[in-house]
Parts: sequence; structure tokens; C-alpha cells
Amino acid sequence: MSADGSNITRITYTGGYYRFLGIDVTRRYIVVTKRDKDTGKKSLWLIDLRKGEEKRLTDPESNAEGDSFSPDGKWIVFEKPVKGNEENAGAGVWHIFKIRSDGTDLIDLREAGHTGMAEYLPSFSADGEFILFSARYDSQIDIFIMDKNGGSLKKLTDKPSYEEFAIWIK
Repeated sequence: MSADGSNITRITYTGGYYRFLGIDVTRRYIVVTKRDKDTGKKSLWLIDLRKGEEKRLTDPESNAEGDSFSPDGKWIVFEKPVKGNEENAGAGVWHIFKIRSDGTDLIDLREAGHTGMAEYLPSFSADGEFILFSARYDSQIDIFIMDKNGGSLKKLTDKPSYEEFAIWIK
């Protein structure tokens, strides 16, 4: 759709729930979360806006959410649950992953040493070197930053409140 609300183009035609997540730098591809109407599970899909073709990036049981394309369009970061809601004060344990935009090289970024948190809302910096995200551990939610490979974890907020939904100003 154009900014004035004109030129609306439908890009999805199949069943299931779609949630728009991001567009790549070329403006050719978007990534969406698609919920399977039978199982309720979510997975990430890449849609080619020129051809209208869809490609599943994560398996249908992944329950993947959230995303950000890297500035070069080669990577997508997202969150998915790895442990149930019985942990972490009912929030479960979620990790941030990255995957190439062609669906290869799935990497769990928590391997760099941060575990046990519900990590979500990842976003690449404008230069692609860092990822900003929110994390819940027990009853506190704070904003963190890490390098693009999951290392150099740094907590940016530390208040007894919910500090989340941070974005990069580009």
C-alpha cells in the first residue's frame, strides 16, 4: 500500500493467519509469521513480492515469532520458545535465533552464554553488527544488546519495571 492508503495489493492468498514482520532492503521480500490453521503452530515464511511465491524458513513446529532483516538482507533474527511456560515465572524460555534469508544456517544465539531468559523482539542495528532485544528473567524485563553472533551481551536497563519494545533509530 502507498503511504496515502492507495495502491493496495494483496500478497497472500492461502489459508492461515499471517503477521507481517519485516521487509528486506531491496523491498522485494517480506518475512511473515504464518499460523497453521489446524495445529495453531507458527513458522516464518519468506514471500517474494514480485512473484508472489512463499517459502517456509522454519519448521512448522518451531512456533517462531518476531524478526528483523539484517541490513544486507542475508540474515533474519527471530525468537522461538525452547522450554515451556512452567519456567521463568510463567514466561517460558525463548531464545533468539538467526537464519539466512534462504532458510539455511539456523543458529541459536544463546550459545554465546545467555540462557534461561525469555528473549524476544530482536532487531538488527543499521550496520548489522548488533542486535537489540528485550528479555524477561523471573519478574523483570530489560533491554539488552549483543553482537550479531550472540556475544558481548550487555544489559542496557535495570529497573524494577518492564523495559521492553526498544527500537533502533536509523
